[in-house]
Amino acid sequence: MGFDPKDEGLGLDVGTSFKLKLGPITGVVENIGLSNLLSFPNGNSNEFSLADIKVAFKPPNGIGINIDTNAVSGGGYLYINAEDGRYVGVAGLSIKDKIKLSAFGLINTKFPDGRKGYSFLIFISGIFTHSIRLWFYFEWSRWSSWYSSHHYCRGT
Repeated sequence: MGFDPKDEGLGLDVGTSFKLKLGPITGVVENIGLSNLLSFPNGNSNEFSLADIKVAFKPPNGIGINIDTNAVSGGGYLYINAEDGRYVGVAGLSIKDKIKLSAFGLINTKFPDGRKGYSFLIFISGIFTHSIRLWFYFEWSRWSSWYSSHHYCRGT
């Protein structure tokens, strides 16, 4: 729970976090709840009211998942900042301790100056404990890849 003074009035966010475990899978949701805005009319309205209260759904700040079995283990987390349009995720997965994968991603859907657009970055890597024999004497034991993009729309 937290107070957030805003230009429109006084904000009050109420949230909760919870964890769910189903066998080898565990999930967590952080700070999901309600967002309230208490504002006072400026007097230019024909309506008579002392205060205006707006209640809205507050998306979670993060979602995580973890799996732990004999064959597969790993997990991931997604950080969510919907107000700023920023989403950050990380994941790791191990398959029988022979193949290990990891990933990191970042997406911005709003620019600091308010323009519409996005900025995107993803990085993926993998490690093989036993090298994969290719041709001649070449072996493949590690790889990584990344992709990024940046786009914005000009107003007309």
